[in-house]
Amino acid sequence: MPSRSQPLHEMMNVSPALFMAALVVLSIISLVLAVFFVVVFCKLFHKMGHHWALGFLSLLPFGSSLILAYMAFSRWPVQDELDRLRAAAAGSVPPGPASGVSPASPGSPASPTPPSH
Repeated sequence: MPSRSQPLHEMMNVSPALFMAALVVLSIISLVLAVFFVVVFCKLFHKMGHHWALGFLSLLPFGSSLILAYMAFSRWPVQDELDRLRAAAAGSVPPGPASGVSPASPGSPASPTPPSH
């Protein structure tokens, strides 16, 4: 029976070189996965209308679970913009800079023509 004072690689009956190689490979895989999840959550927050840097919360312990709960139960800024656009389309709110809709009349072009010189 191995004693508790032995190194881990001796308790597992593995050579130290193989043990270190496995440790390095697992560390690299963990780092790549962490970077992947940070990028994914940064893009999700940006698409939600929040600051993209909130994606770094995924690095915290239980951060991914907290982020998912926040995304599921909070009101997204994108939803507020959609509500303003729908209200402007229905005519209940005059379009303007606050709603993100340009105040163009039905017969005018969507973008103004530049003045000729």
